[in-house]
Amino acid sequence: SDLLTPWETIDKRIHSSGEGDFVISFYNPVSKKRAWQLNHARDVLLKYRPASSPVLLGRQLTREDETIRLIRV
Repeated sequence: SDLLTPWETIDKRIHSSGEGDFVISFYNPVSKKRAWQLNHARDVLLKYRPASSPVLLGRQLTREDETIRLIRV
């Protein structure tokens, strides 16, 4: 979230993660005030990784209604 960390720092970290071929996770990446950042992160990571890279989406992790989806194109 850029509420506590400047967006420039977050953007640099996304680029560095892509360049380093690291696994990356986003925790609560979208809100009404932060609707565009996750799309930006996707676009940045696609500069470094193939679109066929697997993506895991998790909701309500560790809770009774947890869902996990693995997406492969």
